[in-house]
Amino acid sequence: MIYTFLRMKECKKIGLFITVDDAYTRGIVRGIIKFARQETNWTLLGHDWMFSPLDGKDTQLDGIISRIENKADGYTLTKSGVPVIDVAGAYTGCGYFEVNNDDYATGVKAAYHLSQLGHTSFAWAGADGVQWSRCRYNGFITTILHADAFEKPLEWWEQLNLETAELKNWLLSLPKPAALFAANDTIGLKIITVCKNSREDEKLSVPADIAVLGVDNEDILCELATPPLSSIALNCVEMGFSAAALLEKMLQPDHTVPAHCITIPPLDIIERESTRILVTPDKLVNTALNFIINSAHTGITVENVLEKVPASRRNLEQRFRNITGKTLHEAIIDEKIQYSKKLMRYSDAALAFIAEQSGFGSLQRFHKEFRKKEGCTPSAWKRNNQPPRGTNNNYQ
Repeated sequence: MIYTFLRMKECKKIGLFITVDDAYTRGIVRGIIKFARQETNWTLLGHDWMFSPLDGKDTQLDGIISRIENKADGYTLTKSGVPVIDVAGAYTGCGYFEVNNDDYATGVKAAYHLSQLGHTSFAWAGADGVQWSRCRYNGFITTILHADAFEKPLEWWEQLNLETAELKNWLLSLPKPAALFAANDTIGLKIITVCKNSREDEKLSVPADIAVLGVDNEDILCELATPPLSSIALNCVEMGFSAAALLEKMLQPDHTVPAHCITIPPLDIIERESTRILVTPDKLVNTALNFIINSAHTGITVENVLEKVPASRRNLEQRFRNITGKTLHEAIIDEKIQYSKKLMRYSDAALAFIAEQSGFGSLQRFHKEFRKKEGCTPSAWKRNNQPPRGTNNNYQ
């Protein structure tokens, strides 16, 4: 009993076999650090420059948290004799425990969102041979029932401008307009790049021909895409914190064996231009609706919409209302409000600035329209809807 008490007070050396080179692992490490700060006897060791150095094979570790990218590394780590927690979700069956994103739920979320945009033709682009990609596909296909699929190893997707002919031909073969779910942002970026580089006569336009949705919300990568890539944000901070909490439980002398895999639900879909489109049976309504979706925040009026659509106001208003249940003016106001919500939720900008950026023209008009639509003031809505600090879901 005395030995056990002293052992619990000793410094616990936790090995982090993680390279902090993307938003996913940065979020994971933030969560681990958050937990380590409340455990004063935790020391984090690793090969990345930001950690205390993990030198050679002689370092005696109490536990390991790793982003395991291949089975060989998984088997090697489990032979260390200490508890191992994986936060990658790429491979199973190596004897370690897992704390990962709920990839099945991520696929369901993608299917629901793309369906709500009015799409009836769906496609899937995945990373062959890794568990997280397959689980996302399963959630997606179970929800929408059919999707044209294209899969390649992750290493192939990371070569953005190489070997693209097969991918281009597959994209050209899809029934248009199509809604494509990419297993992660790297895959989504390659698809957008191929579409952008296609010849004008091949008609691969995003989102008009192919709406593309990725996963991870690698914000810089997503914003640099042309057009910017919509993406499902993952709760990486919570994954890291939960992985550390699970490891701490396993290090207790009287611990019980926990669940083999813990999954953390994804966060929001951060919508950017790559999916900013709605599909309806009426081409004139399509033109008007998507002009409103993409331009309402610039301060457009009904007259600006009519300039884009070859129809009389009476004709277009009637057709528009039959499909959307709204007038053109109501649709413009609704889109301004939706745009303002994204700014309020994912930024700390002043309400006057948000009113201007959302196309309302004045703070007074913003308050009036927002309260009429939402039943509360913008400031009250913002207080109740901002995400937790540190999560990887910043709206850019």
